[in-house]
Amino acid sequence: MLLLDLYTSQIFLQPVSLTTIKFTIEFLLLTTATWEVIRWIFVRFRKWFPLLSQTKKRILLVLPICWAASVLIDWVDMVIVNSTGFHKPYSMSSFANTLPGALIFTVLIVGVQEAVYYFDRLIKAEKEAEALKKENLQTQLESLKQQVSPHFLFNSLNTLSY
Repeated sequence: MLLLDLYTSQIFLQPVSLTTIKFTIEFLLLTTATWEVIRWIFVRFRKWFPLLSQTKKRILLVLPICWAASVLIDWVDMVIVNSTGFHKPYSMSSFANTLPGALIFTVLIVGVQEAVYYFDRLIKAEKEAEALKKENLQTQLESLKQQVSPHFLFNSLNTLSY
């Protein structure tokens, strides 16, 4: 959120103009692209490492890959802006300045994705445990019915014969 605030505060210090609109459009497209690419990478790693016990391994592999993807997206954006003249060109130092921001943004996105995944898995595990508990109780009930039924029949026949 701090990065978003720092980025957008520079936009909002200026009066609304075509430049402000261009920066806003670029920011929204860049943020959406970064979020979706990191989410796509994260989903792939979830399929390869689906267990909760593999969380540490998944995060340690996902973070550098997602960071590299985020930096690459930032650099592609800067190259496109510089080559098309969409707005004031980025300096060469801007390319290096994307590294820490991309890391923070990546940690934020991966953290959110991992939290959502963890809680989703937790809810599924609770539902499975509840279903197993219910199935166990149903099995116990059926077992008791089978035990009671022959005794009831035997007692009824004994009563009738007596």
